[in-house]
Amino acid sequence: MESRSSNLPVEGEVLLTDALDPSEKLWVGQGDPKPLTPDGAVVKTIITPGTGWEKPFPPCEVAIRLQGKSSDEVLFKDDCQHYTLGEDKLCRGLEIALRDMRKGEIAKVFVKDHYLRGQPQ
Repeated sequence: MESRSSNLPVEGEVLLTDALDPSEKLWVGQGDPKPLTPDGAVVKTIITPGTGWEKPFPPCEVAIRLQGKSSDEVLFKDDCQHYTLGEDKLCRGLEIALRDMRKGEIAKVFVKDHYLRGQPQ
């Protein structure tokens, strides 16, 4: 198994939202919701694909821009923030989504309430 650097930067934008407008679909496979948990509580929809084959894993550092929405209401919008995966600083659903992203990927992520809380005990 190939070892990756623990400080591999993964940059992207994550929009936490509940829906993707089908008219935004630009390529085959884009806009298709992908469940990331067995119960369907975290679903990712790629808006812009990332590059490369690598996906981040703990303790990788990621740089992300977040926008939280509930229906059409913007709840928060953050400029670029740096996080280290696995440090329990992000909600569980967002950490799951980030681990499935590639460098530069932009995605909309739907997270149900029980995955918006911290990491499981």
